[in-house]
Amino acid sequence: MIELQSKVDQLLYEKNKLNSLPAEANVAEKVITSKNTIISEEQDFFDADDNALQPTKLAQPKKEKISFEQQYGARLPVWVGAIALIFAVFYLIRYSIDSGLLIPPLRVFLSVLFGIGLNFAAHFIRQYYPSQDRIAQAS
Repeated sequence: MIELQSKVDQLLYEKNKLNSLPAEANVAEKVITSKNTIISEEQDFFDADDNALQPTKLAQPKKEKISFEQQYGARLPVWVGAIALIFAVFYLIRYSIDSGLLIPPLRVFLSVLFGIGLNFAAHFIRQYYPSQDRIAQAS
């Protein structure tokens, strides 16, 4: 903060020094800036246009409209397949419990193992996909 204040004081001192020069020394020299606009040296730095400092809005990419064929021809079978897999796993586990293949200590062990796996998956997703806000909210 002190460095900034000293820099401002230095700039104000130089501005006052330039204003105190004789009229012959204040000849308006033209300077071409990086934006190819011409600015005279007599123009006060502090009177610059405030609109030049405003950020510009970036163009938003247009969202593609999903066609009927894309929605029901490509995505619907994927969702039906995922639901079928969930039911298959549910009934497989139920059958193995009913037939005595999964005894209670093994069920507890598999549940703990599944919970640890979910925690590692959530950590992986949050670490390697930080820009995905919706994924971060779900984990």
